[in-house]
Amino acid sequence: HSMGSLVALDMATRHTDRVSELALLGTSTPMPVGDVLLDAAYDSDHAAIEMANTWSHSHRPRLGASQVPGMSNFVSGERWLERMGEGDYFADLAACNAYQPATDPLPVPVLVIAADADRMTPVKAGLKAAEQLSAAQIVKLDSCGHAMLNEQPNAVLDALAHFVGTEG
Repeated sequence: HSMGSLVALDMATRHTDRVSELALLGTSTPMPVGDVLLDAAYDSDHAAIEMANTWSHSHRPRLGASQVPGMSNFVSGERWLERMGEGDYFADLAACNAYQPATDPLPVPVLVIAADADRMTPVKAGLKAAEQLSAAQIVKLDSCGHAMLNEQPNAVLDALAHFVGTEG
């Protein structure tokens, strides 16, 4: 997911003999990060966490909606980001910003899951990434933000299970 999709993509590109399938969730290649967010993260300004958390959720979770009663994905997302060590968030965002995808085609099946309300890695970026990969399958989640694993965990799980052929 997100930065992890770049790690997985790099692994698949470098070690084609070790990867048989690849699923990229909330991806973009390249994955540019705006200067405002990078600068705030560099300064360890809490605004970086607030921006990313807000941009990671669709409308309903920002209002407190969750598939888990009594849980706020929006509040928990902020708390998770706050747990990172000093400088870690900037390092992660800078790595995403600097990432340059390989140009070699991948010889494995690829699934791209993109969310239509994702403002961190917009759906059009995920679709563009899928176009650059040979024969990528695309699953688009409606009314979902970048925090797709929290907002629509069952839809994500269903897409992954279908892709690897282990439905049910």
